[in-house]
Amino acid sequence: MSAKCKNVTKKIQAAQKISMNKAFLKMIEKLPEEVQMFTKLQLKSTKKSKGRRYTTHEKIMALTILKQSPKAYALLKKMFVLPSKRCLQMMLNTCSLQPGINRDILIDLKKVAENLPEEKKLVNVLFDEVSLAPGLQYISSLGKIIGFVDLGYQRRKTLADHALVFMIKGIKNKSKQPICFTFCKGATKANDLKKILVNVIEEVNSTGLKVVATICDQAATNVRVVQELQKETQEKYLRRGEICYSNAVEIAKWAKWEHLKMLLDVDIGDDEIRLVNKLTEMHVVKEKIPKMKVKYAAQVFSQRVSSALRFLSTPDPLVRKSPKYVGYNQLGAYEDPADAQYSL
Repeated sequence: MSAKCKNVTKKIQAAQKISMNKAFLKMIEKLPEEVQMFTKLQLKSTKKSKGRRYTTHEKIMALTILKQSPKAYALLKKMFVLPSKRCLQMMLNTCSLQPGINRDILIDLKKVAENLPEEKKLVNVLFDEVSLAPGLQYISSLGKIIGFVDLGYQRRKTLADHALVFMIKGIKNKSKQPICFTFCKGATKANDLKKILVNVIEEVNSTGLKVVATICDQAATNVRVVQELQKETQEKYLRRGEICYSNAVEIAKWAKWEHLKMLLDVDIGDDEIRLVNKLTEMHVVKEKIPKMKVKYAAQVFSQRVSSALRFLSTPDPLVRKSPKYVGYNQLGAYEDPADAQYSL
């Protein structure tokens, strides 16, 4: 035991000596912020009488690893100095997440949107319900019982067994962020869903981002809400004496569903060399699309599919240099090169 203590003491002294070395500190400054934090955390190997103390930033870094893979975090915890899962859970318990739209997330989104180019401000709104086990729980920090139907703006004396989640996902980038959740009994009522959906879209647009589409499964309530919103929008424009185009293809050149079928036909070969190796007939062929699976719609309207369509709609640069160039791309031939542009 004495020899083990001496060995640990030597390691601590060596770590302290390295941490005070000017050359080492100068080298550390060149590393990314997360790497700096992790390296310095390993040098803090000494335990205080009441255990180690971690900063908030160190806990957030550790929480990021934990959320990626709990099993990997358990392994890393044995090899490196990291906060315990209980420590991270206690930090999470201090965060108050209430049903409804999260205002703190909207504030952060507004700051992020200020530095984004216009094309990366385009987002989709995805929403879906997940089943929950009914039950009640008293939260002392909030001073209330949770487990009832809660729409954010209204609570009802009914046990909830589903949660409705709204998330935004970038079209030209891979960013995604949940922004709203509610508790409901069965499927959310059409009137409630319409009110929440409109509110979510308005709040997201207020941050500087631009909602261009909504994605959901074909549940009866969802279909009804979408149809009602389309009808209300058309009536609103008609009252103004304006024309509301239900199909953007009428006013601009947009990618059509036929182009997705053409992409699937053109993009053949092994999965390793395909542009969109996850695109299958279950995404494109209407008769084979699972109506209650949101992931297929989300994958179709993803950044990767958009990039693949844009790439294949661009004329071949070798053909374009030809003096007999008329206009050609891998999704079809056209006479005017200007017609090659598709808005995605």
